[in-house]
Amino acid sequence: MVTLVSHPGVLGAACIAQVSGRFDRSGRRAARSLVAGRLPGQLQGAVQSRQIEFLAGRWCARRALRAIDPAANHEVGIAADGTPLWPPGFVGSITHTADFVWAAAASRRDAAAIGIDSEPIMTAARAHRLAPSIARPDEIARTRAVLGVDFAAATSLLFSAKESLFKCLSAHLGRAFDCLDARVVVSREPGSFRAMGIEGRLELDATHVHTGVMLAATDVPTRVARAQPVHRSRDAFRQADGRREAEVALGFGYGEVLVPPDQEHRGPGEERTGGYSQR
Repeated sequence: MVTLVSHPGVLGAACIAQVSGRFDRSGRRAARSLVAGRLPGQLQGAVQSRQIEFLAGRWCARRALRAIDPAANHEVGIAADGTPLWPPGFVGSITHTADFVWAAAASRRDAAAIGIDSEPIMTAARAHRLAPSIARPDEIARTRAVLGVDFAAATSLLFSAKESLFKCLSAHLGRAFDCLDARVVVSREPGSFRAMGIEGRLELDATHVHTGVMLAATDVPTRVARAQPVHRSRDAFRQADGRREAEVALGFGYGEVLVPPDQEHRGPGEERTGGYSQR
């Protein structure tokens, strides 16, 4: 079902087990994988490509958990809101693009939370349309200056960084965020960024961006306490009037959020299709 490939290098801690690969959304191989897989009720009516995507993510998650605890046969469940339910004693995160899937897991003794995200770099037209819902002009300008990238790459990177951050934080703060709740500062140190007092790592190539955030168990009392949304003026809210469109179009969420069929998307660089989406 999944052909293993090297995982992105944004989570370097030895305590984190990571599995990533390429997967086939269609054809006989995908159909055989679907028959052999176990789908939750929420996905029984989804299109085959979304079902395959879900199974690919869970396959990687199980392998990551097995690397930590080889004697057990852990499963990752699914909550009513679509987010992954990690087994007791573990934390983790799952992400995927059109044909790439990546899961990371760790013991709660070593990590309080993990957030990972992979995104295709969106087109220039899409980036300009959705940018006001993703980041402030100064965030984009700094990212472009520091990394020497174009507008679309900078916007895609900022979205991915915030997605990783919010996946990591949401369980601890007990609240949801939108993109303008955080201000991401990309560091001049290669491959790093900072937001809400928390550090993350990034990788950027010609077609995709990968980001990751980890909270060590000892970080929670101090870092999470500082992770509060930035203040937004009325002008900022007016500027972000289309943010719900961006959240739907980009699949904004903190885990595997199930998006209704009429709001389905294929990621920031692709058009919407039918079925359900898992993040």
